[in-house]
Amino acid sequence: KMKFVITDSLKHAISTAAKIKGLSGQEATLAITLQSAEAISLSELSTLSQILRTHADASYQGPKWVHELLNKSEPYFEPPPPPKEKDPKLVARLKKLQAELDNRKYMKMVKDVSFLKQREADLDRVELRSMKSQASIGYNIIFTTLTAFAVGWFIGKYKFEDGTVAIIMGAIFAILALVGETLLFVISGTRRDKDMHQREVQTERGLISPFGSAATPQDKISIEQTLTDAPLSSIAAKED
Repeated sequence: KMKFVITDSLKHAISTAAKIKGLSGQEATLAITLQSAEAISLSELSTLSQILRTHADASYQGPKWVHELLNKSEPYFEPPPPPKEKDPKLVARLKKLQAELDNRKYMKMVKDVSFLKQREADLDRVELRSMKSQASIGYNIIFTTLTAFAVGWFIGKYKFEDGTVAIIMGAIFAILALVGETLLFVISGTRRDKDMHQREVQTERGLISPFGSAATPQDKISIEQTLTDAPLSSIAAKED
């Protein structure tokens, strides 16, 4: 039902109607009831208007018609009900669950930080090992090339007894050694890239850890190990 706020002019009209004698039982009851009310409905306004127009004496100069009674009035809305008090046991249960949830979040955060630090250390070791390996390959190529040049020069010098032929023989041996080392380096690099690709695939599948050893439960960070934060509202609903 649509109701309207009782204004001062409405209060005066209701007070006047309550003082009128000769009203029917229903009209008198309505007039008395409206004196303590905060709002009035359209049907009650219509009845009040009829009472004032029919029974009010000439001394009453206030509003009588419905539109006059509603002047400066506004729609009335019921105040919201007071919030329901929560069960103390439920509140304590929710606090305990929240504390456990915060603790699990903290432990997960600390575990992730430890894993990242360990991963950074392992990556540094892998990078250092890779640099040493590349330096070793460079030294090996230089040493092999110089050794091949020396062998070729020695063969050309003592077999043909000619310095020019010795230098040419040394250059040929050096070039052949360099080509051979380059081919070996390319073949080795291709195999290493293939092995690294296979290792990455196995790591994504959780078969091994990112650094070569067999995957441990700590390495396998999966959706099942990820903390799912259940809304406390749903827990409260279950507890209710």
